[in-house]
Formats: sequence, structure tokens, C-alpha cells
Amino acid sequence: PGPRPPKASGPLTGRIEFTGRGVSPRAVVSALQGEGSVAFGDARLPGLAPSAVLAASEAALKAEPGKLAPTLRQTLAAGLGAGRLAVGQATVAVEIADGQVRSRPVVIDTSEGRASGTARLDLKGLKLDSQWRLEAKVPDGTGAAKPFPAVMVSYRAPVAALSSAELQIDTSALEQELAARKIEHDMEELERLRRLNEADHNRKSAEPPGPARPPAGPVAPIPPFGHEVRPDAPG
Repeated sequence: PGPRPPKASGPLTGRIEFTGRGVSPRAVVSALQGEGSVAFGDARLPGLAPSAVLAASEAALKAEPGKLAPTLRQTLAAGLGAGRLAVGQATVAVEIADGQVRSRPVVIDTSEGRASGTARLDLKGLKLDSQWRLEAKVPDGTGAAKPFPAVMVSYRAPVAALSSAELQIDTSALEQELAARKIEHDMEELERLRRLNEADHNRKSAEPPGPARPPAGPVAPIPPFGHEVRPDAPG
């Protein structure tokens, strides 16, 4: 509620069946056993767009030396904050045990990549804990030998304050891969320049020598400064 735009959107329906017994409400909650499902209808979830991983990776590879990691983190945080994951129409199975509601693994494939994760709700404290793995899809024609490593995203917050949940982003694996790729790219660029210089040197060496200059004629001696040259007297 309020003037802020919604971070998540779309219809949501659920079904759950459970049983439990105990001498107090807390004991009943701890002993609940059951299962159910949650159905999304063209929903969109915030902070989980795989496209942000590719955009941040490309920006990091173009960054100056020493700024790869900060550029990656800043660009990725901004991209995840602005993007949303299109869940579409999907159904997620859940189970209740040991005082928690746990979802089965969720896998969402889009044209921009894959998002897979799980969620767990603590019934005692009514706190939600969710872990996600974001994998970007490398576009065809980029020449990349393999896809980028996944980014791990998680958030924890009370159910009553989900809108204030802050994402925790783990980019360690991606940072290592990007650093290795940048070094490899720099080495390839140095090798390319070396070959260009070598080819230019070979081309100049193979060129035929230019026409020889004619020999210079005799040069008259230059008299000393201040000495007047006079013709010989007849004699």
C-alpha cells in the first residue's frame, strides 16, 4: 500500500492441507504435517531477473583494471532492483513439516536465462527465507565459449515486512570467471598487436628498394671567409 509502485504483481492462488495435535498453539504449529500448492497466474517477481547478470558481466569486462568487481556489483544490484522476473503461469508444490512451510525447487526459464530457487516460511516467527540461483543466457554470435557462472541471490524478512527485504547477492564465482576472461582477452589483444607489428615489419622488409640516386658531381672548394678570389693575371 501507499504511493510506491508494487514490486510484485499478478494473481496468486493456493491450496493447503495439514493436520496437527498439541497441548498449546506453539506445540500444534511445531507438529503440523501437510502439503499443498501455490499457483501463479502471469505473475512477476522483483529482484530475480537473469538479464541483469549478463548486463553486469558485460559492463565489468569493459571496466578499467582494478574496477571489475565494484562495477559488477553496482551494475548487478541496479539491474536486479529495476528488473522483474516473469513467472508466467506456474504451480509450485509446498510441504509442511517441523514448523516450516517449504517449497519444492522452482525452475523458471525465460528468453534471458534461468532462475531456480526455493522458499521457506518459519511458522513460529512468520519469517520468509528464499534462495535463488540466476543464470544468464549468452546471446548467439557473441563468441563466448561457455556461459557465465550463476549468481546466488537470497532474502530474509518477516512476512509483515516483505517489501523492506534486502537482497543478499553472492557474485564470488562470477567475479573469478570474469577476471580470468579479462586476463585472457588482454593476452589475446597483445598477441594480436604483436602479429600486426610483425606482419608490418615483414611487409616493409619484402618491399623492393627504391631507385638509386645519381652520384653527386664534383664540388668546388669553398674559399676561406673574407678571401677575395681574383683571376690569374695574364702573363
